[in-house]
Amino acid sequence: MNIGLVFPPPFDLTQPYLSLPMLASFLRGYGHTVVVRDLNIAFYNHVLSKPYLVRAHQAAVDIARRGNILESDLEWQNLLSRTLTLGPFIANEIDNAKAELRDPIVFFDPKRYARNFRLIHRGCDMLSAVFPTSRITPVSFRMACEPESIADLLKLAKSDKDNPFAAVFTEHFVPDLIGQQLDAVGISVVYSHQIIPALTLARVLKAAAPQLPIIFGGEVFSKMVRLPEVRTTQLFEFVDGIVLDDGRAPLLALCEGAPIDEIPGVVTKNTLKPPSQMPAPLENIDSFGIPDFDDLPMREYLAPPRIMPLLSGKGCQYAQCLFCSESFTKDYAPQSIELVLKAIERLVHDHGATCITFADVDIPPDRLSALADLLLQRRIEVTWSCYARLTRRMDFQLCTKLARAGCRRIHFGFESASQRILKLMRKGTQISVVPDILDACWTAGISPHLFSFVGFPGETREEATLTADFFVAHHQVIGSFNIGAFALLTFAEMYAKAGSFGLESTRTRPPEGDAFDHPYRVRGGMGIDEVKSLATELTQSTYERIIKAGGQFQLYPGNYVCRLGVPPWNSHALAYLSHHGTSFSSVPGRAVELRPGNHEVPIKADFVELESQADGSTLIYNPSNGKLLNLKPRLLSLLECCNGMNTLDEVLECASRDGIASNHAVRALNQAVRQDLVIFLPPNSDDADRLADQGHRITQP
Repeated sequence: MNIGLVFPPPFDLTQPYLSLPMLASFLRGYGHTVVVRDLNIAFYNHVLSKPYLVRAHQAAVDIARRGNILESDLEWQNLLSRTLTLGPFIANEIDNAKAELRDPIVFFDPKRYARNFRLIHRGCDMLSAVFPTSRITPVSFRMACEPESIADLLKLAKSDKDNPFAAVFTEHFVPDLIGQQLDAVGISVVYSHQIIPALTLARVLKAAAPQLPIIFGGEVFSKMVRLPEVRTTQLFEFVDGIVLDDGRAPLLALCEGAPIDEIPGVVTKNTLKPPSQMPAPLENIDSFGIPDFDDLPMREYLAPPRIMPLLSGKGCQYAQCLFCSESFTKDYAPQSIELVLKAIERLVHDHGATCITFADVDIPPDRLSALADLLLQRRIEVTWSCYARLTRRMDFQLCTKLARAGCRRIHFGFESASQRILKLMRKGTQISVVPDILDACWTAGISPHLFSFVGFPGETREEATLTADFFVAHHQVIGSFNIGAFALLTFAEMYAKAGSFGLESTRTRPPEGDAFDHPYRVRGGMGIDEVKSLATELTQSTYERIIKAGGQFQLYPGNYVCRLGVPPWNSHALAYLSHHGTSFSSVPGRAVELRPGNHEVPIKADFVELESQADGSTLIYNPSNGKLLNLKPRLLSLLECCNGMNTLDEVLECASRDGIASNHAVRALNQAVRQDLVIFLPPNSDDADRLADQGHRITQP
């Protein structure tokens, strides 16, 4: 059989998701033909391009001309306004931004990275501006008004007007899939924000090929279809079957000719017996073999080093946390360490992998130790990141071994600094041991990231503040952290015990197939809006306190705080930590001094001129930091001389003709450098390599 495996957007733009390479390897091992398509990176590469964004800007102009302004949606009005003013600039720069994120030299320049990171986000904002009810980012998608039911999701998936995916899928990706002469298509959905894109793809694919069987798999629909309300909807209008749990056996049966209605572990519209509310026990995952990345477009991902994902085990060995959906499975299936090592060797030797991100929910300390031993014994040179629990066994001896074996980043579920709240969560963490673990990681050369959230039922504002206090007190040994808001998940154990925690759902109608977090209110505690506000407030104040204490950090959207100069995306952060070292920080002052008389280095202004102000100044946009500034006429005139061809001498000569003294011009240019308003263009590749890691300052002779 010829089966297609498809992964829809949105997801990480830096590497492929593992489900498709793992299933492809398994099915090919049985002699079946498998066509793999990562529509996530394909979609973003298509829409984040100059031709598409030029059309998006024109669409925004048309919306403004028609006066179709949603007065009540201030967020969208801001997106539209930004698209109208910055759209042409973003369209012109977007292809170069993607190229630089793939460039093995420029990628590691923190200033260029920050500029390109923001351009990618601003490009996504342009899509949100021309699809007013959609909000799309490089890693997520949501509707301005959140759908409350599967019926809402189906309605949105059938819409062409409000759906940014429909036209792109129909015109560019469905013809390719049809052309592969497939016998069936499997679509993997692992995040709730992929539901609308996945349903949209199924809808347009079924319209083009009505007889083509379409199967959904992945965690989201596996859980959703267990709810009886889902099977009474029109979901199966363009989906023929939904795989429960592990997809290996059902897909293999399908490939070997079994009718969909007769395959165990697949729910169809004809299924009479409701599926078990509990998932099947996890099977040994060794039969997946080594993930097969051969037909994935590795050069298209936005990362220069080969950053590859890998899974060493499914499920969570602990699986006791009340708030987490892993408590639904309560199972753990590790892969043999020997097979994990073979997979690493394959990724390094066949694909040139330099960094590996382990996707396991949690790798226990004994497995980490065994993995490190084999990596060291076989002298495999690769850096990697993983997820682990904060336990006493994560001591300095183990962390040192892990660092020697290439570990550069570990993500920990910290959650809270209140021991009372950790006990209520059933987290199993002793807060007293956490400082020693962080110190062991940092001293060994591993950057720890701490996940946390506020608003667990019963938590007070004072207890939430303890978490912020912890981050401030220990910021010197923390690589990054985030403060999220508690979410009540359908398949977390917490949901079944919601009443005992004083939680009440605030849905306006029955949860028709809800597989997401529930809106709720708390009797005698913080409500959901207060919790979300507190998470943002604490993140901002914690960041400010750390900066005041001398910490060198930066704040990103999503309540994410990380070391200055280290990217927020996980795989990019791993690449930076591997390249620059754990203690890297892009602190101003490590500067190359360029003196008048140097005729080799051109200077280029990097800003967008927006509009003249009443006081004679000019409003400009700085793409490096995303800020708006007012420039006085003489400074604007000076920066206009920095055209990318003039050297410093020529810029100063231009300034002199405008009556600006040389020392004043140098001072102004240094200020512009500090604000990232001008950049230096290296004249040759040797200079490119040298300048990529360094800032620049102009000085008087």
